[in-house]
Amino acid sequence: MPEAILMRVEDGIAVLTLNRPEVRNAIDDAMRAVLRETICPATQEGRASITAFLAKSAEKPA
Repeated sequence: MPEAILMRVEDGIAVLTLNRPEVRNAIDDAMRAVLRETICPATQEGRASITAFLAKSAEKPA
């Protein structure tokens, strides 16, 4: 199963991609937990250069 959230950092901006197109990238309790598990460590792992988070959705394959 692919990761529910993909993250990369570009120029101090963490880009999060919600990667569950099969459920229209719905944010349910499980997804909220994954968001916390992704965002919290990113802000505490010496990545003080992160100044913003940008969230986007993965598209459902054709």
